[in-house]
Amino acid sequence: MPAIAFCEDNATERETLGALLDEYARERRDGTTVDRYPSGAALLSALFPDAASAPNNGVSAGPNASLAHRVPNAHSAYAAAPRTATPPAACPYDLYVLDVIMPGSSGIDVGLQLRAKGLDAPIVYLTISREYAVESYQVHAADYLVKPVAKPALFAALDRALSLAARHRTAGIVVKCREGVRRLDPERILCAELKGRAVRYTLSTGEAITSTTIRSSFRAAVEDLAHDERFILCGASHLANLQHVTAVSRTDLTLSNGMLVPLSRDRATDVKRRWMNFWLERGQ
Repeated sequence: MPAIAFCEDNATERETLGALLDEYARERRDGTTVDRYPSGAALLSALFPDAASAPNNGVSAGPNASLAHRVPNAHSAYAAAPRTATPPAACPYDLYVLDVIMPGSSGIDVGLQLRAKGLDAPIVYLTISREYAVESYQVHAADYLVKPVAKPALFAALDRALSLAARHRTAGIVVKCREGVRRLDPERILCAELKGRAVRYTLSTGEAITSTTIRSSFRAAVEDLAHDERFILCGASHLANLQHVTAVSRTDLTLSNGMLVPLSRDRATDVKRRWMNFWLERGQ
């Protein structure tokens, strides 16, 4: 049963958008649940109850840190009285819907905290301006919607994000390396490159995994990733994850960790078009 965390500091918008999320949950008829939070601190406190007494990179828990409205099941309305949201240990969230501009901890700050804690569920950002879109790349947001958000656009974004979450739970590529066999989550793969007769995968965690010697071409070795809409071949020996690409020039791609991926001349136009369309489709 998918679980969604919704964070919005404006009471009116929290009620309006919360009602749409409630409707979406009912229409899915699969037990989808939604928790509402009035601030970034409230969400972080519910997820990490020990954060108040531990270092938290500047994120503080407010007096209403545990406040949330819980949907008992996909066919019921929100509970009349607020209650503490189920902590991630018991009911991990599959999707976060976050307002960008909030006092204290912004939606971007919250996203960075989630990623730092190893929570990589898709994030859909809501905001009144597109000026924070570039910052949302830091947390690899699944979507970025500008308010007022139309119901069709919101529902489409939620469908894409939950579909992505489902793939994360079941998908993965198996890589044979000297240490044994590793299963890699495509979401965390920034890029893959040919190194000698092996493929090196650079991950968002900073780790690099090198395969054993391959007996096929690079394209054949990364075929599964190349068929994923998030990935694109940049040349004969490089493949990049569009979710982690922050800029494209005529000669290379810049990744979210600052790494440059060479771009072949004959692929430049197609890669730039794919990258722009990838983000435009997620920001509609």
